[in-house]
Amino acid sequence: MSNITYTFAADSGKYADISMNLLESIIKNTDASQKDIVIYVIDEGIREIPDQYIEYMHNSATVIEGPMPNPGYRISAAQGALVGASKKSKNDYIILLDADTVVLDDVTVHKKSDADLFLCPEFIGTRYWSNIDRSYEAWRQLYNNHNIDFPPRLMRSLIDNKIMLPYYNGGVIITKNNGFPSRLLKLSNGLFGRLPESNYFTEMVALALLASDYSVSHLDERHNFFQPLYMYPPPDDTVIVHYNDITSYYSMLRNAEIRNRLKDTTITKRLLNRNRITHFYKRIVTSYLRYARVTDPKRPPYRSLKQWTNAFKKLFR
Repeated sequence: MSNITYTFAADSGKYADISMNLLESIIKNTDASQKDIVIYVIDEGIREIPDQYIEYMHNSATVIEGPMPNPGYRISAAQGALVGASKKSKNDYIILLDADTVVLDDVTVHKKSDADLFLCPEFIGTRYWSNIDRSYEAWRQLYNNHNIDFPPRLMRSLIDNKIMLPYYNGGVIITKNNGFPSRLLKLSNGLFGRLPESNYFTEMVALALLASDYSVSHLDERHNFFQPLYMYPPPDDTVIVHYNDITSYYSMLRNAEIRNRLKDTTITKRLLNRNRITHFYKRIVTSYLRYARVTDPKRPPYRSLKQWTNAFKKLFR
């Protein structure tokens, strides 16, 4: 029996497809029931989401319709989902997922620790907020402004192992069902537009600040495998893949086991259509060949269009 609620936001356009794909992956690969899945649908975009998607969502999950929490910040939809799930769910834990993720197995990491939060350290330690040399004073000022104790310990970024102040990726957040979701939304909205650097990841700054008030257990790559930063597909025991873009989705599907677990989801079916694969890849390779001829006409590419296309097809047999 599940003791965790899966939640994410859904919107119109491309967000409808990726949200549907995430929902299908949860249903196919976990034991979550309808009451264990909460979808926060942005009310302004609901009319542009295909009717069959809306029907499937209502038949498979608890659907909450609501406004964009911060109209100027689309990522705030995720915080809306977390707050909505906290109010609707009777489970002890909630997992917030970015829409551009897929779930490949039951999430059980929360059963191995009594931590309040399960968070994945930021992937790369060279970005502004993860680079301690560039952002140390900004962090100190933020902690002081919000009367939060400055963290006593440093940590390391997940992939490049750089030393940094506590800073976490917001793509996968597991929290006890307590007051944290509302606090995260409130602080994220309060910080928006006031940060000394880009405000694009305001909620991750808010997450780092609030984490100081809670016990935190770190998630590893198995629970937030960020495909764009890896040259290889996820291992078989991966639980959550954060694919981010369609090229990385292709890379993820190079793992036959994962391809099988996702074969019936919306995006996977579309990508594995042989005609679409051939057409997509021919466009990429044709562009490459044209560029190579222009930049170095005396040195022909080492593979022809036919060779590239055949090699690509072998990945998906």
